[in-house]
Amino acid sequence: MIVKGNIRTNGSSLGSYLLSEGCFEKNKEKNERIEVWEANGYEQGDRLQDILADFEHSATGTQCEKPLFHVQIRAGKDEQLTRDQFLESVNRLEEKLELTGHERVIVAHTLEGQEHLHVVWNRIDHEQEKAAELHYYKHKCTDLARELEKEFGLRELSSEKQKGKLSRDEEQQAIRHDEKPQEVKAAVRECWEQSDSGKAFVTALDDRGYLLAAGDRRDYVIVDELGGTYSPARLTGSKAAQVRERLSDIDREALPSVAEAKEMQQDRGHGIKSDKKEREWEEALAKAAIEKEKLAEKERKRLQKEEKERKRALAKKKRETKLTTLYSKADMVSVQKDALWYIEEKRRRKKEKVWEEEKAWYAKLKLNRQDRAEKKALRAQAYKEKEEAKKHPEKQQETKAHVQGVAPAQQQKEPQQKPEKKLERQEERKQEKQQEEQNVSGSRRDFWQKMQSVRDAREEARETKNANTEQTATQQRKAAREALREQSDQQRGRQGGAGRTRDDEERERER
Repeated sequence: MIVKGNIRTNGSSLGSYLLSEGCFEKNKEKNERIEVWEANGYEQGDRLQDILADFEHSATGTQCEKPLFHVQIRAGKDEQLTRDQFLESVNRLEEKLELTGHERVIVAHTLEGQEHLHVVWNRIDHEQEKAAELHYYKHKCTDLARELEKEFGLRELSSEKQKGKLSRDEEQQAIRHDEKPQEVKAAVRECWEQSDSGKAFVTALDDRGYLLAAGDRRDYVIVDELGGTYSPARLTGSKAAQVRERLSDIDREALPSVAEAKEMQQDRGHGIKSDKKEREWEEALAKAAIEKEKLAEKERKRLQKEEKERKRALAKKKRETKLTTLYSKADMVSVQKDALWYIEEKRRRKKEKVWEEEKAWYAKLKLNRQDRAEKKALRAQAYKEKEEAKKHPEKQQETKAHVQGVAPAQQQKEPQQKPEKKLERQEERKQEKQQEEQNVSGSRRDFWQKMQSVRDAREEARETKNANTEQTATQQRKAAREALREQSDQQRGRQGGAGRTRDDEERERER
């Protein structure tokens, strides 16, 4: 029994492989039946690719890079397991790996009449948001396989992995020759198991199209139809001594060399190749015809789509043209006016808002100034009273005696007067604040009237200034000369006394 597992990612690709879809479509030719046994936590109709993609997406909040654990379970060749035995193997492996409670998917494949199982677990624990640690999972899978072989009565396949394993060069050689390494191994091993001597083995190989040749560096070599060379020990899963013992009845000198065997295979396969090439040519022609038909159909659909889009665009253009003709020039002008009005209204509202904010700020500043002025006046009055008290100490003594002996009731009432004044002041400030708020939230008409009055005052001042400056330069010079003349006359009058000469009188008359 073989239980093989690996940690991986890319759940969508794994789902396509399990269902043999997409790029794995060729697997359907090998798998006779594909059946999904279990997908716990999901409803009927969900795609397997989407389920495994959800498994992978659940690791987004964790540091886990490979949230999927994929296991393959199968029995040896010519051995079968029932469905209950498969499910028991899955459950026991789940317990051994501490994956109980994790989401899982089970898919069964039937290949060449033998059923094998694929199980995919989600490593992420949704409650702890942490990936399960699969320590030594390969050893645990191998140990479970050995246990189940004894319980189910199967033969032990502990060395099955090493038997019939081709080297890397031999596998690549088979792939280059359009052959599958598994088919080559199966064919040679079948010949080996059916024969009981070297001559029988050579005959069985010849029937399958293989030749046994004497190797240059090893005792024997198997040559396929295309000239590929393989080791009999690797293909049969036997040791070299066992191969020599089985082929001891064959004269090694009578066997062809590797080069001769390749020439013999080439001559033998000449006719087969020609028929094969002819079949390939016919298949290529048929395939090319199918591809041509597909391309023609694709081109036809593309042209139909372009024609529909062109008609749709033409109809849209006609509809837009018809709609644009419905608007007259007057309508466009009105639309433009509405847009300009909206812009101006928006600008005016913004300006009013700025003016109101400035007005509120100035009103607040004015109140602060008034408060400061009142406080300053009170401090000045207190300072003045203090200075007067220093100048007249007898008044201060009388006042103190009056306060202490004569008017104790007034002395008790004085502390009560201060809170009353404070309350009155607070009430006044409250009223002033309300009045200020009313002024700030005044109507727009009052605001613009005040602005108009300010403009009128500025215009009147400007007109007055222009009227005062209307005198010409000649009039100004004349007024200056007269002023100088009067000044000189006054000076002469002070020097000469009250007497005036005749010349002065004549000048005065002339002036």
